[in-house]
Amino acid sequence: MFHKVTIAIEPLTPNFYPQVFLKKIELRSEPDSIQDLKYPNLVSYDIAFGENPFFQLNSNKFEYSFVGSSTERQPYYSMAVYQHNWGLSSYTKSAYQIRIEADIISEEEFNQRYVDQEVEAAEFQQFVDGSRGSPLIMQ
Repeated sequence: MFHKVTIAIEPLTPNFYPQVFLKKIELRSEPDSIQDLKYPNLVSYDIAFGENPFFQLNSNKFEYSFVGSSTERQPYYSMAVYQHNWGLSSYTKSAYQIRIEADIISEEEFNQRYVDQEVEAAEFQQFVDGSRGSPLIMQ
């Protein structure tokens, strides 16, 4: 089974910059309790968004999407949202709205989106690797 997931976060307080961590869980049937699921944290996760604050600054909405596949009938993604304001606000607790959409997609669409996803990740890594050790030039 192939799926596409979109996570949209809209901040309700200024200078909120989320970090989103997901852990994929594949089950044959529904869990007895939500507490039975494993949850991600800063160290243990499968997918992460929002790790680079420079791409988030001055944003009013954050939208992240990915495609995935599952061998089991019941794929779940548990989520942890961490708040950051990078010292740009006096708010100690942020407020936000979150919307999650999940759709089943065809294998062909999965293959195309997965390739695009991998290319974007490689380009980002190349940008990060290329910027390491480069002097910061200010005019």
